[in-house]
Amino acid sequence: MSAPISTSILNSLLVSGCANATATTFTHPLDVLKVRMQLQQAGSAGARRGYYVLAACPHAAAGNGATSASLQPSPSPSASLIREAQTAASTGTSSQIFATRRAPPPSVLTTAVQIASREGVGGFYKGLAPAIARSSLYGGVRLGLYGPLRDAMANANNHSATHRKVVAGLLSGATAAIIFNPIDLVKVRLMASAGDAAAAPGAALVVAKDVYRSGGLPAFWRGSLPSALRSSILTACQCAAYDETKNLVTRVTGWRREQFRNHLASALVAGVVTTTATTPVDVVRTNVFASHRDGAMHPSRSHAPWDIARAIYTREGVRGFFKGWVAGYVRIGPQTAITFVACEQFRRALGMSAV
Repeated sequence: MSAPISTSILNSLLVSGCANATATTFTHPLDVLKVRMQLQQAGSAGARRGYYVLAACPHAAAGNGATSASLQPSPSPSASLIREAQTAASTGTSSQIFATRRAPPPSVLTTAVQIASREGVGGFYKGLAPAIARSSLYGGVRLGLYGPLRDAMANANNHSATHRKVVAGLLSGATAAIIFNPIDLVKVRLMASAGDAAAAPGAALVVAKDVYRSGGLPAFWRGSLPSALRSSILTACQCAAYDETKNLVTRVTGWRREQFRNHLASALVAGVVTTTATTPVDVVRTNVFASHRDGAMHPSRSHAPWDIARAIYTREGVRGFFKGWVAGYVRIGPQTAITFVACEQFRRALGMSAV
């Protein structure tokens, strides 16, 4: 490999790393929100099962058996207990009626309010240090290798077909994910924790020690398969969609590929495509990372990605794989926009061509 080519690749890695670190600094609170939404099971064990207890008491003033009621989460009652409560209620002698209504999934706003009220502003910045380290290193490799790989697969006319862009994204994304999986694992563990210890100085090192004690060095690559799958899909969708949208915007509007408005519009479209494609894998990956945290799952249960995916489908159906899509796009949309816009500006400052 010649010196100019080596320098070009190094510059690409550096620029991509700086752009990703910039985006992460602004969007990390949204990442925390997304992780919490994916891990939330609607509060208590009873709410997770979708059961409520309907507390009913006779209206003294009504005198006709009317009742006032309030719904509260309750552990799953047995079938016999439900029948007993309903029979007693029909005669007016019961003070509780059990009903089976599924608890609504937590909204983005609800989750954000919970974090702010329980943990303060600092709750949105848990895991920021490893997140910036990961984004600069992992993001630098993920996006930095895309351009060189795409150009290497270009034909004699220096034209890269869409499928070549997708392949370049798959390769660069998977490579980055496998290399930097340990940092990603520590970051997710910190963001998933609701305790104050996760925000304390040195928390990342404490989590890393816990991971090592749980399984040695191989434990740091727990969840590497869904991580590599997610990263390859994310990079392929993000980069290829951004690349192709820039061309489409240029043809439709006449905006040049180097213009800021083209970069912004293309990045927002790429964010929609990327969020939709990666959310199912991201949900499984997040649950794999968090499954070993402080007994969150029973130790006798399998932590394999396919088993967790099957459990999610059994419990929640297809919709369970898209939990946190809104929060995901709220994060990925701005992050994609900031990343690509910053990357384009950094490249221009260094005299490099557009992405």
